Amino acid sequence: MELTADVIILGAGAAGLSAADRLVREGLRVIVLEARDRVGGRVATQRDPVSDVPLELGAEFVHGKPPALLRRIHQAGLTVSPCNDTHALLWRGQLGDAEEAFAFQEALVAAKPPDRSMAEWVEEQVRTRKWPPQRAAMALAYVRGFYAADPDIASTLAIARMERAVEDGGGATPSRVLEGYDRVLHAMAARLLARPDTLFLNAVAEEVRWKPGEVRVQARTRQGVPLGTFQGRHAVVTLPVGVLRARPPA
Repeated sequence: MELTADVIILGAGAAGLSAADRLVREGLRVIVLEARDRVGGRVATQRDPVSDVPLELGAEFVHGKPPALLRRIHQAGLTVSPCNDTHALLWRGQLGDAEEAFAFQEALVAAKPPDRSMAEWVEEQVRTRKWPPQRAAMALAYVRGFYAADPDIASTLAIARMERAVEDGGGATPSRVLEGYDRVLHAMAARLLARPDTLFLNAVAEEVRWKPGEVRVQARTRQGVPLGTFQGRHAVVTLPVGVLRARPPA
């Protein structure tokens, strides 16, 4: 089998589906290849078989009021509800309020050059006695958890810039999609599935060959059945770096 499109998109997570939606609206023919048997990528919702309560194993919150995301949620007929945004901290065996520990965010937003790693910047705040130990620990945990980054190499100025962007987008106050975050992605995928030969699940890209004006992607199912060649003028790769670096059969 050989299918041709203007653009081949690898990955049917939020980035891949958004790219496909935009390109289709611009009148281009796209093919989306997704290795898993579901769309959503790092949005992974499971449901309690008894109550149908959505349990988010991946991306969980809508932070602030991002207009593009809220528009998609409302178009899908879904409900956004604010969370109880309070924090508790277990520190050295004592459970208490975490607002003091979260005070690192104000200093982070205002971080100035020269740039250095988050670990170095946090150590400086402790060394100069600007921060107590629990605030430093929370800042490092925040970088690892919220940004999925290594504090030893993560750029302080880059994270500060992202923090300012969050503030500009309405802040980080979290809300949840009550019906489940995956329903947002399903609605995006439904528009692609309405077009024949556009979205392929269980399609593992084995090889990508590129030259100016042409991309050829060899793909197979996860069970090893060849799917043939997908050809386009351009490619959009939306896979996480960890996936790109992983060696087969991972």
